[in-house]
Amino acid sequence: MIDARRLKREMEIVEYPSNALTSEHLNKHIHSFEPCVIRGDSNGSPMVDVTNEEFTRCNEVVDVSCLPSNSDCEFKGSISDRKLLLLELKEYCEAFIARRKMNDLKLYLSQLCLYSSDANENSSPLSSAMRRIYATIQHRTVPFIDFIMNSYEVDQTNLWMNIDASTSALHYDGFHNILYVDQGSKHITLISPKYTEILYPGSSHSLSTANHSSVASSSISSLSEISLTSILQPGDAVFIPEGWWHRVRSQEFTVALNYWFRSPVHSILYDRPHMMPYILRSLVLELTAQEVDKRQYQSTEQIKQRREKGELVPIYGSIEQLRSHIQRLHQTITIVEQGAAPSSIQSEQWNSLIRIKTDLELEFLTCTLSEMKHSWLLLTDMEYLGEDELNGKMIHRIILSLEPISAYRLLRLWDSTETKWTPDETRTFFDALLQLKAKDIQDYIVDQSDVYRKQVGQDFLTRLNIME
Repeated sequence: MIDARRLKREMEIVEYPSNALTSEHLNKHIHSFEPCVIRGDSNGSPMVDVTNEEFTRCNEVVDVSCLPSNSDCEFKGSISDRKLLLLELKEYCEAFIARRKMNDLKLYLSQLCLYSSDANENSSPLSSAMRRIYATIQHRTVPFIDFIMNSYEVDQTNLWMNIDASTSALHYDGFHNILYVDQGSKHITLISPKYTEILYPGSSHSLSTANHSSVASSSISSLSEISLTSILQPGDAVFIPEGWWHRVRSQEFTVALNYWFRSPVHSILYDRPHMMPYILRSLVLELTAQEVDKRQYQSTEQIKQRREKGELVPIYGSIEQLRSHIQRLHQTITIVEQGAAPSSIQSEQWNSLIRIKTDLELEFLTCTLSEMKHSWLLLTDMEYLGEDELNGKMIHRIILSLEPISAYRLLRLWDSTETKWTPDETRTFFDALLQLKAKDIQDYIVDQSDVYRKQVGQDFLTRLNIME
């Protein structure tokens, strides 16, 4: 189930009239990985003439995707989910021209490859029939298509013809993509790659479903806050950047072409394979850092909001309040240490206890160094009240038992560069607080912080379905 409360409204998709579109506009979107719609001349002649004899006399057998006529299902990319009907292309074109449907099946000629750069390099065969059909298409009559073909290396050109209304499942492609509607119309839904984790992507180990989402069509409406949508009429096109999720709903008897070409990311990944290990490690490190920062911010904000609502009493107002909180936290630690941690599946009671301990720790640590200037110094003031030994041991024990998320928070305080405290003042404070235990505590905090980053990274990669 997708939680719509987590979603932030995306801006509308940018549109350009084709006669006002410049190469600078296109290059801007291509290099920034931002989609756009190009509105063409609806009165122009079709690029694809399915009545041409290269179509109507082609006896080459093609794979036609099909679904039961009474089905609301979508056409999916998974090989196991795909149902195919083998037809000669001329048979399909005859039915299309005659507007003739099959009573028991919905038919969709999807991704019929007419051109491939691999085929030109003789590494992948492309029939002479497909080459001849490709030669009949008037690509150069559409200026922005002509620009793409002249300026970028087009890897593949595909033909899409559906006799019945159809819906393709939510997925992304590994190329930049220009989808051009020649006849009929298509409704496009686009979602940024930054929302991948909530789209339930297929396993990254799967050849057929890695780029597909498990979100059902019936749930797409719940994604309206993060979706960009547009309806394409004849002569219109949409630029779909590499990695952007998209779903396409096509009107019956629609003809379209798409042009896949390489993005800057594609070139970095595939033209320099010796750099892939470094790139992968760098991506994981950066994604983990971003996720850690997001979680730290969320936990800090939650505590601040609870304070504003009066659900939490400020603990730094006086020595008494601070002492009370420390004692409560210390008692919780004692209970945790005395309890027998479950060996396999943790009980709800144990999990609840750990959550209480973590909440107390984070409240203890959720402050900035500027707050510490007038509040955390109460901790070191205790020694002047003759309580140094008792409270010092309690504080050391608290720090040496911090949960990984709390240890990371303390490390961030430790390394903080806030302007209200100089590095020397920060160091002096922590030296006074930690005293002879400084080395042990520092080692523990660094180790637990690494544990926290590992937990966050693994959790994030699991949500992306990169690892299990």
